[in-house]
Amino acid sequence: MASQNKLSRRKFIKTTTAIGTGLAVFPYVNCNRIGVTSPIKRTFGRIGFDVTTLGLGGQASIQWTPKDVDPIAIILKAFKLGINYFDTSNLYGPSQMNYNKAFKELNLIPGKAGFDELLRKSIFLTSKTHLRFAKGGEGVEGIDNWSNGGEGLKTIDDLKRSMTQIFGDGQGYYPEGAYLDMILIHSVSNKEDIDSVYTGYENPDPNDENIGALAALIDYRD
Repeated sequence: MASQNKLSRRKFIKTTTAIGTGLAVFPYVNCNRIGVTSPIKRTFGRIGFDVTTLGLGGQASIQWTPKDVDPIAIILKAFKLGINYFDTSNLYGPSQMNYNKAFKELNLIPGKAGFDELLRKSIFLTSKTHLRFAKGGEGVEGIDNWSNGGEGLKTIDDLKRSMTQIFGDGQGYYPEGAYLDMILIHSVSNKEDIDSVYTGYENPDPNDENIGALAALIDYRD
């Protein structure tokens, strides 16, 4: 009996893919029988912010945009559809700058005439850094510590680079009142990465030779 009920790996993958696709598109289908006309939202963990179950990823067409596709139009359409979770990264090439162009059209740049503060508060904006250290970290073996911004950058540099590319001039300036709702540490994949990121977290001391990304980001937030 057990063998009769056992799914093959291929069938399992096909089944779960179909289910996943259904969940992804279902909230946006106008189904009169059940009255679904807008995105479904869920509370985002312990953060307490209600986000749409379908978000806009900052890679794919926002980074590798085909020549006949406008990435700005993709972002604007996501807003029009009611999506409120938006993702990007310092590693995603022009992605953050594409958000900048879309945000200008949507009046989401603080300090600019017509800034729509209510719209900004209604969305959840996430970026990422791949840098493991905010201070020191040179010569630590086994970690993948790099950034598209050039040599010598540290975690807070990457955070500020996101801010200037999304809300500012892309050259270092960003306006007062600009913020990210969350910054993630990209691709933490081994013990060395974890140890590096958490360096100084439990006993933060600005005089330490090495300070990991997490301790610095929490300090900067606070």
